[in-house]
Amino acid sequence: TGGFKFAKKTAPKKVVNELGPTPTVKMKAIFIDIVEAKCRDETFWKGFNAKDDSKKIEEFTVELEKLFTSVKPKNEKKKAPPKPKKTAVTLVEDAKRVQSLNIINKKLKLKPEEIKIAFLNADETVLTEARVELLQKFVPETEEINRLKAYEKDKQDPQKLRDLEQILLAMVQVPRVDAKLTTLRLKVLADENLDDAEMNVETVMTAIDQLLSSKALLELMHLCVHVSNFFNAGTKRVVSAIRMKSLEKFAQLKSNEMQQFKTLMHFMAQMVETKHRGVLTLMEECSGVEVGSTIDLSATDINLSDHDKLLKIATKESDAWVNESYGIKHVEAVKDFTDAVVKRTDALLKRKDEMNRKAKTMLIRFGENPEELELKDFLNLAVSVIKSFETALTDNRLLKQKIARQARIEEEKKKKRAAMEAKKQARISTIRESTNFFRKSKSRISRSQRGISLRTKARMASKRSTRTSSMRLRNSKAKADSDISSRLNRVRTQVIGRNSADETDSDSSSSDDFSS
Repeated sequence: TGGFKFAKKTAPKKVVNELGPTPTVKMKAIFIDIVEAKCRDETFWKGFNAKDDSKKIEEFTVELEKLFTSVKPKNEKKKAPPKPKKTAVTLVEDAKRVQSLNIINKKLKLKPEEIKIAFLNADETVLTEARVELLQKFVPETEEINRLKAYEKDKQDPQKLRDLEQILLAMVQVPRVDAKLTTLRLKVLADENLDDAEMNVETVMTAIDQLLSSKALLELMHLCVHVSNFFNAGTKRVVSAIRMKSLEKFAQLKSNEMQQFKTLMHFMAQMVETKHRGVLTLMEECSGVEVGSTIDLSATDINLSDHDKLLKIATKESDAWVNESYGIKHVEAVKDFTDAVVKRTDALLKRKDEMNRKAKTMLIRFGENPEELELKDFLNLAVSVIKSFETALTDNRLLKQKIARQARIEEEKKKKRAAMEAKKQARISTIRESTNFFRKSKSRISRSQRGISLRTKARMASKRSTRTSSMRLRNSKAKADSDISSRLNRVRTQVIGRNSADETDSDSSSSDDFSS
């Protein structure tokens, strides 16, 4: 009484197949389309006894239950034997170093033995440029080398080490691995470094040669000496030689007539274009100076210094590498490449020394002190002078074009004014001719109009006289009519008065008779 009542569990209904064998397990459902009983007589199902015919599949029921049961059989998983726990040996303790090496190891995608063999054979298909760069960060440190060598000396199992330490151990087992990496790195960088350095040296050499051989620049400086002496007449500044820096003052000194010449350099350009046209080749003769001024030779020196350090290590290592390789072709190729780089570097250094000597000669020739003025500064100064002269030439030519254009415009305006004046004169003469013609025509018309006006006046006079006589007749007739009408009115008045008097008399007599 009271409390919860639990529903009784009902047993599952027994599955029975009335038309054949019954499965002992739950089978998958199969959906079929049924032919209705009323329609079977017209089909081949007529007379078919499904119950009796079902004996045909009795021998297959067991297999059907196995293959098509809806309950998945439980697979008995074979338990693998437990793997023995790997006890890794830790030789690198710095957490940051471990993290860095793990990241590099994932990018390398190489096994320790593959790295070792690739180094011994100088296999560049494995030791690609990207991997060499990564392996340089993987080079074992001194403390790590000591620990790895001690571990190896004790003949302990390398497999107990972590992956990163196995790679470090493989690199320790490679003789002079750091030097080999330097050699491989040089092979990657040498061509690019030498190409850049050679191009820089040749560019500066071209600029120096152009300045030394330019006749136009010397002629311009001679002209500037003469002009400066003219300016400084009577002072101690009258000289026979000037430095390149003095030419900058010509571009800074402004003219009093800015519309004609902006600066003294503009005047020099005009003078050159008028009388000394040989100086006009200055820009062509010094076309490579501007490019040469952009080269940073100090950076080139630093790159060559780094290159030389790498080359010394690589030269020594390539010899040792060949001796221990027993004729491996890849190693011999590294040796050949290193020897070629040495020759190319020596040639470059000789060319650079030649450039320095020429630069010193050039500075002295232009009156500069090589100890006080750097080559790059002098090249920048020369570029400034050449550009200011070129700008002055361009400005002068543009000014000439502007003046010529204005002259053409003025000439066109004069022609237009002359044409307009001619048109005006032609119009005036036409007006005069037409005026004379109108005057003559008017005189002829006036004479004819006089005759017409006389006849018109006569006609008008006759019309007026006729109109006057007719008006007189009308007036007299109207007057006569008015006289007649007035007379008739008087007579009518008199008659009416008489009649009224007679009526009055008759009335009075009748009244008397009545009273009597």
